Amino acid sequence: MMSVPEQVLMSELNKVRRNRLNREMQEQSDSGLIQVPDAVAPPQAPLETDLTSAENQEREIMRLLMLYASEIIHIEQTDENNDKVKIPVMVADYIVHDIRRDELQFENPVFCFNF
Repeated sequence: MMSVPEQVLMSELNKVRRNRLNREMQEQSDSGLIQVPDAVAPPQAPLETDLTSAENQEREIMRLLMLYASEIIHIEQTDENNDKVKIPVMVADYIVHDIRRDELQFENPVFCFNF
């Protein structure tokens, strides 16, 4: 997995968008058709991240739980006849089961709750 900070990726994305926008505007001005472009988000200052901390992952797990906890996903398993069966599972149950199975502990007390 790449460890590129999100702010760097956003800055690069904005550069690509600006270049594309400038190129399109140049083509439109050459053809006599000029349109007002959508606003491009200004680059934000890079955030300091501690690569040894699990806080970002913990925050992301909590965000996913808050947004999608009650959503249903289908887990594919094989039954006793070796047929593939899709079992409906709530996202919250799936995530909490994986955390318990792997015996993971959250470091940040804000994100800790009893699994």
